[in-house]
Amino acid sequence: MYTNLQDGRSLFKLIQTLEELQEVYPEVYPYLEQALAVNNEYSLDSCISSILVGDSQLWVAGADEVLGAVVTEVIQYPQCKKMVIHLCAGTGLNEWMQEGLGAIEELAEKSECTAVTIYGRAGWKKLLKDYESSCIVLEKRL
Repeated sequence: MYTNLQDGRSLFKLIQTLEELQEVYPEVYPYLEQALAVNNEYSLDSCISSILVGDSQLWVAGADEVLGAVVTEVIQYPQCKKMVIHLCAGTGLNEWMQEGLGAIEELAEKSECTAVTIYGRAGWKKLLKDYESSCIVLEKRL
């Protein structure tokens, strides 16, 4: 766990058990819905199912209250393994995003990933100074 508060509590936590998910779900649900509103690849049900079976990871931002949620997935490609951030939404991103990325990057390294990849809108580039745009994604909806 990535700890950055003076009292040792984490501002960004990986949800690892069903009990933890049940505890935070009422507060996390609106953020997942917000992120899913601009993502046509997942539904809320498929997102939660993926978390429950361990294919995806749910991260929660905030110490005293939930400020946001991030969903990641480790993907094994033929030549490398990457941690992919699929969903992210919350309030006060400037307050917790850098700490959150530190925790995600730490797990990615432990998982022997070669990179952390973020799929998102162009506005993320302003917030994520250490990340570079390695490609663009073009999509034609049918």
